[in-house]
Amino acid sequence: MFAGKGIDPAHRESDPKNAPHLADGTDPAAEHRKPPVEPAPQPPVYTLADFVRVFVRFQKGRTKHWADEEGKIKRHLLPAWGSLPLKAITRTQVAELLDTVESKGLKSGTSRIQAVISRSSATNDQTDQR
Repeated sequence: MFAGKGIDPAHRESDPKNAPHLADGTDPAAEHRKPPVEPAPQPPVYTLADFVRVFVRFQKGRTKHWADEEGKIKRHLLPAWGSLPLKAITRTQVAELLDTVESKGLKSGTSRIQAVISRSSATNDQTDQR
């Protein structure tokens, strides 16, 4: 036994948890006392709501119809996808949203919403390349 510790050296050497420490000569107790390693911080998630703020500012300088586009986004896109990460929005979700809008009888509104989605997608693709 180790003096005053009550640890049998044979037990220490036979314990599989200690095998890596015995091989490299480190003290398992010292390893146990180390503070836990903090996980690497995750990059912020860029949601559709985050993007809309940037997109609307961008559109104000480019088109006369920015207020109409902002209204369509707030009425149709933000309620459905506002909290979703921008990169997580799929073509299937776009098709489902357009089907929902069309089922409400907004046939011309559907094509306008699709145009807003296309413009915002193109703008997002441009910002990704920078």
